[in-house]
Amino acid sequence: MNDVIGIIASGFEIKKMVEELFEVDVKNQKIIIDMLDENKIEQQGKILEKKGAKAIIARSGGYIHTIGTVDVPTINLEMTTIDILRAIKKAKSYNKHIVLVLSDVDYFDYEEWKDIISPSMTLERFNHKKQICDKVKKYLPKKDEVVIVGGGIPCRYAENFNIDSVFITASKESIREGVKYAKQLLGDLHTQKYNREILKNTLDVVHDSIIATDNTGNIILFNKKAQEIFRKDDTDILGKDLSKVFPELNFIFQVNTKNPKIKNRIVNIMEHTITANVSMINVENMNEGYLCTFQDITKLQELEKKIRVKLNKKGLVAKYKFEDIIAQSPKMILTIEKARMIAMYDNTTMIYGESGTGKEMFAQSIHNMSERKHFPFVAINCAALTESLLESELFGYE
Repeated sequence: MNDVIGIIASGFEIKKMVEELFEVDVKNQKIIIDMLDENKIEQQGKILEKKGAKAIIARSGGYIHTIGTVDVPTINLEMTTIDILRAIKKAKSYNKHIVLVLSDVDYFDYEEWKDIISPSMTLERFNHKKQICDKVKKYLPKKDEVVIVGGGIPCRYAENFNIDSVFITASKESIREGVKYAKQLLGDLHTQKYNREILKNTLDVVHDSIIATDNTGNIILFNKKAQEIFRKDDTDILGKDLSKVFPELNFIFQVNTKNPKIKNRIVNIMEHTITANVSMINVENMNEGYLCTFQDITKLQELEKKIRVKLNKKGLVAKYKFEDIIAQSPKMILTIEKARMIAMYDNTTMIYGESGTGKEMFAQSIHNMSERKHFPFVAINCAALTESLLESELFGYE
């Protein structure tokens, strides 16, 4: 697995800690570190992604401006309450008014801690880099009376304005947990991709066409056999409303908790005749969608015709019907009526008669009137069989 983790370090202290904690990973380029740059903060995630990062860890403003801009997971290296309290404690040594500058994603319950921390503190929040400069700059007239406490960018602005600042660094535990979570997340994603690929390959080699939808009717699965029948690529189908793409398949939404399955429904769709089976996708007693498997019986019908032609050539067909037997004798007419009745039942029938009395015609006529009329008619020459083999043919095998 080429699971590279990208880290946007908001300060040199964080960069140094990552290098110390994950020396081997950094050396082997399994972890790549970029320093937070306010001038290109909105592109830093994309830059790391182009370098090969499969997950990106960022903090505060870096996280805000990275999440949603990349196609890989973005993990927030949380600025914990302990990290903030430790920085505030350090800022107290300046004996100045403390200005705490935090992003909206940084959790800190100021009301809970204000009496313990210091009565002389102001909390400033931002949700975009453009606001950070203004949050710091407004204290410029009182720069000798305040100390800025915050992440990398607020402290950098404070330094530019010659205002004292204290950087809220991350603890080793936070960094270790952040990287551990990123590795675990990438491992889970790899497993999911592997399982998805196995499922895709399996579904693509089965003989049945498969379409699945979520519980809103949007198509979530469309295998190769279905693509062959409908002549549509899965990229044109996935995520689309089944009712709009294939309205002929709307019957799949008829399944419900009372009727959870549809079996062997014959449907004409486009130039194909299909036989469909439908079931609900039930997860923890909740309907999460519908699964429809079907076969193109048009091909089966064509195959059946070919088999019939081959069987005809082999002579495995019954040529005669009762209409072909010409009889005037009352006994023969009665025999024909009895044979017609016998043909209605799927039982073994013994026909007696001397040579030339029409036993073969009766046998074929019974076959053509029975439920087996669509199957081959196999005549066996008993005179060519040994007694023991004939017994097995007539009465079965053990």
